[in-house]
Amino acid sequence: PLAYITRSRAVMGLAIILFLAAGGFRSQEWARNSDDFSGVMLTPVFLLLGAFLFSAGRVQARFEFTERFAWMLEIVGLLVVSAAIYMLGFSEVWDTVERNEPVLSGLSVEYWLVAGVGVVASVAMIAVAGWRRVQFGLGVFWWEAGAMATMAATAAVMWIALAVAAEWAWWLFNLLMLAGVLGMIAGGYRWNRAYLINLAVAIFAITLFTRYFEFGFGLLGQSVAFIVAGVILLAGGFGLEFLRRRLVGRMRRQGAES
Repeated sequence: PLAYITRSRAVMGLAIILFLAAGGFRSQEWARNSDDFSGVMLTPVFLLLGAFLFSAGRVQARFEFTERFAWMLEIVGLLVVSAAIYMLGFSEVWDTVERNEPVLSGLSVEYWLVAGVGVVASVAMIAVAGWRRVQFGLGVFWWEAGAMATMAATAAVMWIALAVAAEWAWWLFNLLMLAGVLGMIAGGYRWNRAYLINLAVAIFAITLFTRYFEFGFGLLGQSVAFIVAGVILLAGGFGLEFLRRRLVGRMRRQGAES
């Protein structure tokens, strides 16, 4: 409430940090065990908290009084969602899951309550955003609804994969990350949102180079791996920046023409 009273983006940023920090502290009570495996089981609910922040940003973009805060909530929400998918893209995580023979019964009632409230609140806010679609257009609403549905489906896939100890699931979540990046680029270009393209390029670069170092060192010598990584960083950096500038420049030209 203080952020809305003061109309301060800095206060809103602090509020978002405190929200996520509170979730981190409470998560100690969500899993009955304190081992590494229990931490992995918390990933789906944090993805839903990210979806909650994203939907809060989208509904606040519909109202003049709150639209100044919308982009902050959207960016942090997408970052939290991406971080959850990113964590489950490591093959070592699934080696741990397989050894521990996971079961969902080790999660507390509060865990499922937070997940349920997050889903219901997110759906409600997207519905309100849809109710305001007269101003923003029906197409934007369907993009938002599709994004929320995809986030919820991804959380469900996480729970299923963790419950059955799917050793191969890291492939799936890397593919989901790629699909999410492409979706953000397409959405940013279609709806003239440069921040989505910038965010997608950054997430893709981090994921790509992380996966390279994860698997490259096992296939090549360390010196060769670093040399190849340097070439990839240079070439990939130039390529991604060229693509980003072209897309953002085209969006700006189209905005000026309209």
